[in-house]
Amino acid sequence: MVYAVNIVLAVIAAFKAPERGQPVPLWVAKTLAVGGIAYDQLTQLPTLDEIEELKNRKGARAPKKGKK
Repeated sequence: MVYAVNIVLAVIAAFKAPERGQPVPLWVAKTLAVGGIAYDQLTQLPTLDEIEELKNRKGARAPKKGKK
């Protein structure tokens, strides 16, 4: 049963990884090995659209480069 769930999550991860600019084979293998933990890590990464939106934001709320 655990392997079946991991396989389903790995297939879903294969479609989510490119949206985040991540390598598909890495996330498929990682999700097959550790399952939901890896899938959760992947889904917490920002998508390329979200990254672009942050870069285009103007004003005080925009992230500053080099600031810690």
